[in-house]
Amino acid sequence: MDELIFSSAEQKLMRLLLTESTTVFPLRQLANRLKGVRGVGGPEGLKQILLKLSAVGLIDWVDHERAIRLRDDEGRVELLKVVSAVCDLETLRQSLEPICSRGFLVGVRAEGRGTTDSDYDVAVISDQQEEVLRLGRGHPLGKKIRVHFLDADNYRDEIQQFTRYVMLWGSSL
Repeated sequence: MDELIFSSAEQKLMRLLLTESTTVFPLRQLANRLKGVRGVGGPEGLKQILLKLSAVGLIDWVDHERAIRLRDDEGRVELLKVVSAVCDLETLRQSLEPICSRGFLVGVRAEGRGTTDSDYDVAVISDQQEEVLRLGRGHPLGKKIRVHFLDADNYRDEIQQFTRYVMLWGSSL
């Protein structure tokens, strides 16, 4: 899913910024992190991409225009952060879907307020709790994944305890 949504040079840059949303990136560091990404066009191409992102209000220039940071308070950035979190959990979804009838992203990442250090809160319906926990620990995000178990009969009420949720798999509510 990540490759479908974040495929162009501009999108790969946004993906990096969304993943490390609280980081201020000096331009040199950004250029190093994006080395080898097709379409960036070196330092000048990177600067052009950043100017476009700044023009639409997704980033701010800091340190006398020698660094940038994501505009965390921008509504569109919050939405993109949710999409990024869903992409981060794609392999976990593939592992858990066979043993969990439904899965939801909940918590601050579902609200688009997640930071670099935020956990990924995932609520699931499953009668194989130990296996779900084992798969969660074995995922590359490992310690950042927190699993919440919902009751199959009462999940509609239980999911309402979260401010916002995003269905990752299963039929709709």
